[in-house]
Amino acid sequence: MTRAYKLFNDAAEGGVIGKANEPVALAWQKAYEAAQQAGLQGIAVEEAYFEVRLH
Repeated sequence: MTRAYKLFNDAAEGGVIGKANEPVALAWQKAYEAAQQAGLQGIAVEEAYFEVRLH
């Protein structure tokens, strides 16, 4: 999970990731979107802020 998160953040901030790491970064994005949908289910808001803390 840590690797996926870091790769996604690097790409989101304009960093370049190799083709070999692209599926890992995209997996993070899919997991984030699924968590967002689950978190918003049943409440009347359109957006939410999620913070990930790696320990």
